[in-house]
Amino acid sequence: MFQLWLERDLLTKSKLKTIEERINKLDVGTGFGRLPHKIASNHGKYKASQWKKWTMIYSTYALHGLLPSEHLNCWHTYVMACRLLAVPVLSHNDLKKADMLLLKFCTQFERLYGRKEVRINMHLHCHLKECIEDYGPVYSFWCFAFERYNGILGSTCFNNRSIEIQLMRKFICEQFVLNVSLPEEHSETFTAFFNRYQTSQLSTDKVPVGSSALFHMSTHGQLGACIDWSDITYISLPSAYKRMQLDSDDRQLLAETYQCMYPDKHILPGMVGEVCRKYSSVLLGGEKIGSRWYKEDSQRELYRRPVEIWKLRSFSPAGPATFLPVQRCYCKFATAQVEVNGVEKQIVCPIQRTFS
Repeated sequence: MFQLWLERDLLTKSKLKTIEERINKLDVGTGFGRLPHKIASNHGKYKASQWKKWTMIYSTYALHGLLPSEHLNCWHTYVMACRLLAVPVLSHNDLKKADMLLLKFCTQFERLYGRKEVRINMHLHCHLKECIEDYGPVYSFWCFAFERYNGILGSTCFNNRSIEIQLMRKFICEQFVLNVSLPEEHSETFTAFFNRYQTSQLSTDKVPVGSSALFHMSTHGQLGACIDWSDITYISLPSAYKRMQLDSDDRQLLAETYQCMYPDKHILPGMVGEVCRKYSSVLLGGEKIGSRWYKEDSQRELYRRPVEIWKLRSFSPAGPATFLPVQRCYCKFATAQVEVNGVEKQIVCPIQRTFS
């Protein structure tokens, strides 16, 4: 698509420069990875994972106002289908929506660019629904993890002799280090040495189980709907924290939140502790999560979904929603500051959780 826009002069040099500026302005946080600079000259070298990031996070914001509306509509249809499909937990309704969006995209594409530009992948889009029904969400069978691991193996140092044996020795050595329990009297001597193996790239990532449980907790309509909020299996707290004094208003609001979480109990503000620990972030299902309560803007839907506009440096007043179980955090977001009608505002684009 990108190459087609260039060939048909839908994207000029000045528009490409604008796209680059918007890409550089968008803050995607840690652990997600940025796109290479100068998309005009580097887009041909993008890897599949980078095109995925461009499609799902960057493109809606970066292309706003640059493509003709009918071409942007066609692309946006594809983006929304990808965002529905590229999740580890997928409902039947979302699968049907994505299938209809892909069919709509293919129809729009053929009308705009002609039958000769239609590629075999677009025909395969029409059968993706059946593949997912047979094998589960695309997370189950796409090749991103396979390609990533190939890159890790390719960057591992060997002496070009009996590489298979060397690989297996590394695996066995690392698995031994991960599973061995050191006697306390020797831990100080050997811990630093063993940590070198535990942080090796060849070690398989520890993926917590419970994707469905986390997804259910974050999306369920009712807090008190038979959910065990005391189960913090998927939550890891950092070692650094600050002690914080809760005033009477905070305790009242927190008691109201607890009452929603545990409707079968009678919870009073006096039952809530006056001192708490304040963490800047936590690890939820292996992902670093923090939170802020921004105010909605009257022009929230100025951009196309999933991009929204929120007020900058303006936060919601205190209320029961100020407190919520960490498991309710649905996703992280990419953000950028933009000027709309002379006022600085915040662009927000949700980044889907892996729930892994």
